[in-house]
Amino acid sequence: RSLCDWSSDVCSSDLIIYGPSGVGKSSLIEAGLIPALKSEVIDTCKVLPVVQRIYSNWEEELGKSLKETITKDYPDPLQTDNSSSFNLKESILNQLTINSEKNLKTVLIFDQFEEFSFTYKNLDDRRNFYRFIDECLSLARLNVKIIIAIREDYVAPSLFEMREYTKLPFDILHTDNFLKLGNLQKEQVKNLLLTFTQTTQFYIDPLLQEELVQDLAENLNEIRPIELQIVGVQLQNKEITEREVYIQQGRKKGLVEQYLEEIVESCGKEYEDDVRELLYCLTDENDTCPWKT
Repeated sequence: RSLCDWSSDVCSSDLIIYGPSGVGKSSLIEAGLIPALKSEVIDTCKVLPVVQRIYSNWEEELGKSLKETITKDYPDPLQTDNSSSFNLKESILNQLTINSEKNLKTVLIFDQFEEFSFTYKNLDDRRNFYRFIDECLSLARLNVKIIIAIREDYVAPSLFEMREYTKLPFDILHTDNFLKLGNLQKEQVKNLLLTFTQTTQFYIDPLLQEELVQDLAENLNEIRPIELQIVGVQLQNKEITEREVYIQQGRKKGLVEQYLEEIVESCGKEYEDDVRELLYCLTDENDTCPWKT
């Protein structure tokens, strides 16, 4: 399905985007879905997509993101709520009301929503967020839609709990509300590489294409988009078009290591130890991304 189909669906119903880590959920939102939503006009309403990725203080961060997005994308027609009483949740709801009155449909995008569960261990703290979602979707005057992007291993615990503690006007676990993003199959990547070489001046030898696909799929028998992106950038930057040169460079593992070394070097010699320590911290003992502090 195209991004235009997705963005149109979002404007008429709420959506859960889910998939494994590294599959491209945040990239799809940032580079695809948000631009598509901004170009939508539904029943004469423009669409305002607002992204939330930090949950350490979700009310403050959402309020900040909402106002920054309005200032950046719709500076003229909107007067923001400048309430000094600073009941943050009430201030956000007031702003959503102003948006609706100004013929603007607000799409609240909660990206990397698994971070919410990491941050709020206490059920009472999570209920406060659920009540806010309840108010947003139950008040028709707000003209609000919700997107939640979440790692697939957190879908059940997070969303079942949300359904239990809200009175949502839709079934959050109905299949029509779900969009799954998966890893790429080998044939998909082969076709992608073939199309790329046919439409650009960067020609990749068929033997290299075959070798690359096998290397990328070695562990899962399917290909993680983030690995394809990193290795593809390395091939292009280093102008590697032949299988023999690819093997000399250490294949996939070697190119990824070079990519990380280039990041370290770009930060300056004086910061090398700090950068390496930071990179180590970005993977926990289970070889997965740690939650943000």
